[in-house]
Amino acid sequence: MAGTILIILGIILIVVGIALLIKADYKKTLYNSNAKIKIETNLEIIEKNDETGEEKIIKTSKYKKEIDFEKNRKEQEIQNLINLAVADGVVTKNEKEIIIKKAIELNLNIKDIENQLYAQLKKKQNNPETKLIDKQKEKGDLFESFVVTKFDKKYFTLKEWAGDKYINGIYAETTIQPDLKYSFKLREIEIEFAIECKYRSNYFKNGVEWAKKSQLNNYRKFAKQNKIHVFVAIGVGGTAKQPSELFIIPLKNIQNTFLNREFLEKYKKNNLQTNFHFNYKSLKLT
Repeated sequence: MAGTILIILGIILIVVGIALLIKADYKKTLYNSNAKIKIETNLEIIEKNDETGEEKIIKTSKYKKEIDFEKNRKEQEIQNLINLAVADGVVTKNEKEIIIKKAIELNLNIKDIENQLYAQLKKKQNNPETKLIDKQKEKGDLFESFVVTKFDKKYFTLKEWAGDKYINGIYAETTIQPDLKYSFKLREIEIEFAIECKYRSNYFKNGVEWAKKSQLNNYRKFAKQNKIHVFVAIGVGGTAKQPSELFIIPLKNIQNTFLNREFLEKYKKNNLQTNFHFNYKSLKLT
């Protein structure tokens, strides 16, 4: 009898033990499940809250990348301008002003930029392979000088003389605008206009390829944005400082980059010894 009771008690204890074990495993599983839910819930809240937890770290990392990208962009932009300025071994006052203005605009340290400019200029000047002025640019400069001498200072004031510095396809801001900008003044009348100068040693296929399509578009854009009349001065033959023929054409009358001789003849300046005459009523330059 006693043995039977003990067996029954043993079975009861085993059942109770199994029940307790199952309950413990259930609580553990429930705890882990709740913890996971809690974590997931917290992550969900974190993702919706831009000031806490993991998302802040993600955003901070993303923001840092954006800062680095912007910094590199600014440095590259100012570096391009410096490369342009020192390309010929000379930095003009206007070029320096453009660089400083851009540095201020980009919120860069002006002193550091100046030091960078002069360091590169010194390196460029000490480079024996530096070519200060190529033949093509030299001819262009000489022809521009010839055109300038044809304006009587009594009536015309040279406002701007743009440079043509460029390197690796990068152009200075003034390169995409006409070479010369003048102001004509007669009593109370004052009119501004611009001139793009082009010199060609001779004709090609009975005409002149005076510009690229992109340049023509740039000049038109300049005229429209500045509401200013633009002329194209084309010299042919002779030398750049004393061409055989000279043509002054209103940009608005030019439709193509190639101009044949028949078209050019309409705008020929017959006497190259005389100065230019500007008719402010018809806006013609002859």
